[in-house]
Amino acid sequence: MQCEICGKDADTAVKVRIEGSEMMVCSNCKTLGQEVKKKPEKPKKTTKKTTKKQKISVKREKSPQRKSVYDEMDQIIPEYGSLIRNAREEKGLTQEELADKINEKSSIISKLENEKKLPEEKVIKKLESFLEIKLRE
Repeated sequence: MQCEICGKDADTAVKVRIEGSEMMVCSNCKTLGQEVKKKPEKPKKTTKKTTKKQKISVKREKSPQRKSVYDEMDQIIPEYGSLIRNAREEKGLTQEELADKINEKSSIISKLENEKKLPEEKVIKKLESFLEIKLRE
């Protein structure tokens, strides 16, 4: 075995950690780092094999179905974007003016009219109230 630091042939090499690297070194160079102790080997875990019959006989209780937030929400009508746009135009407002009236950003109005975004509940209420339209089924 050759020392990884000085290169001398060593009969007995010692594993040391020097600045985060583990190296096999001779007895003279082992003082340059900390000796790495061997960890005791853990016994391997044995797993119990089951047959198909055993697997079939195991009954699992079904967990209760989770409720989706969409289950309790009213459905947004299809073509909600054009409905918002038509109602806004009937009132003679631009997207910016409508946004100011309902205290929202004009980019939100644009995304809603182009149906790139679903309206949040609070925005639905503001639009329905101000534009006098119905956005939910």
